[in-house]
Amino acid sequence: MRPKNGKRRGGGSEETERWNRLWADICELSNTYETRLIFIGGIAVYLHLRASQPEEDFAEFSHDGDFLISLTDAGVMRDFENLVRNPRLRKHEIKGREFDFDVYVEHDNNLAVSFVDAMEASEVIEGVRVAALEHLLVLKLHAYAERRGSPKGDKDERDIIRILYVMHDLELDMSLLAPYWSKSMSDLLESVKRSKQFVVMTHKNDYKARVLREDFEEVCNQIVEELRTVQRDRGGRRRRRI
Repeated sequence: MRPKNGKRRGGGSEETERWNRLWADICELSNTYETRLIFIGGIAVYLHLRASQPEEDFAEFSHDGDFLISLTDAGVMRDFENLVRNPRLRKHEIKGREFDFDVYVEHDNNLAVSFVDAMEASEVIEGVRVAALEHLLVLKLHAYAERRGSPKGDKDERDIIRILYVMHDLELDMSLLAPYWSKSMSDLLESVKRSKQFVVMTHKNDYKARVLREDFEEVCNQIVEELRTVQRDRGGRRRRRI
């Protein structure tokens, strides 16, 4: 049975308590804006995983929250939150709360996926709106391209593995991936195939790690092959190879 209110089973550990406080902040923001905020990053991956496979122990606590917001709601948020623009990184940040929130305002960010596309394909899980798995994959691959080889890159690898783990039993919508895909993203998936994070996530259980890696490779191959077909079927356009 899935834990209620986004809380994981077990534990009164410091990490669990920290997560519960972060979750309370996320729910407060989500309720204030009537689920119009679109959460991305680790929070969204966590919720997708817990919603689809609650019995698995692959979920990982997140320590911050990232979300997209419309221009209109960003204007409202400035009246109630200390919303500070970071021009170098083309994002905003909420200051003054216990936890960090990175805010990506419509038309004023460098994310690969547009706010409009993200909103159209998003869904609400446990009262929180999250980006579609396909869009999360695009965003995570872009983040991973910049952070691979670092501790944050290792976390990106684990999140990419989780995304494809959930995708394994779902029918994917290639129309969400195709506009944003490139050969470099296929190459990044190939890189994750060789990651040691499969072993880390399965607590060094060789059998579980092998099964998890095989499932990952199956979804990788499906994505690449189906996107080739989608792009081949597009008429009259110059297409990138995948």
